[in-house]
Amino acid sequence: RISSGVVVWSSNCWDIRGSQVSHNMQSNAEFRNKFYESYFAHQASRSGSGNLLEKMRDDHLHYKHELLPFLPVDRSAKIVEMACGYGSLLKFLTDLGYSPKGFDLSADQVGMANELGVSAEVLDIQDWIQGNDGPIDTLLAIDLIEHFDKSELLDLLIDIRSKIKSNGTFIARTPNMDGILPNQYAFGDFTHGALI
Repeated sequence: RISSGVVVWSSNCWDIRGSQVSHNMQSNAEFRNKFYESYFAHQASRSGSGNLLEKMRDDHLHYKHELLPFLPVDRSAKIVEMACGYGSLLKFLTDLGYSPKGFDLSADQVGMANELGVSAEVLDIQDWIQGNDGPIDTLLAIDLIEHFDKSELLDLLIDIRSKIKSNGTFIARTPNMDGILPNQYAFGDFTHGALI
């Protein structure tokens, strides 16, 4: 998509030192939770015909061009997708021979992901950060970081850094405000906060 950007950081290239940012993920969590209860029905399914297989086919074309060059060569690499939604990227990765895991706050979407035969669970990002799911080779945040305000995003980046192997990679996709038609992606979702 022209209106979205992919950000790739190798974990050995980014470092956030000495930050004393307080963890205030609760500030907007209740607000977002109301919208995420039925996120797919009200938001994610808006594009296209509403046919899940068509949407997934379109998603996979984007993943092939946007993400495939940044994925690890080793198919046994530990890959985790935060906010995996209905499992489209997990399915794409599984079809390529990876064994990814994902989590999402929306039980509705995780149910759809499980129906696709991929490994997804209902889990909040803060609960995942507090868990022992590390170290990770590749951490994915596709269309996620824009759902946080700037202070939350900084906290999140600091926290997830500890989950990634020293030679691992963090891949994020977010609306590109310099794109040709950024408003459709940037402001088309009421839960968007930090736009880059």
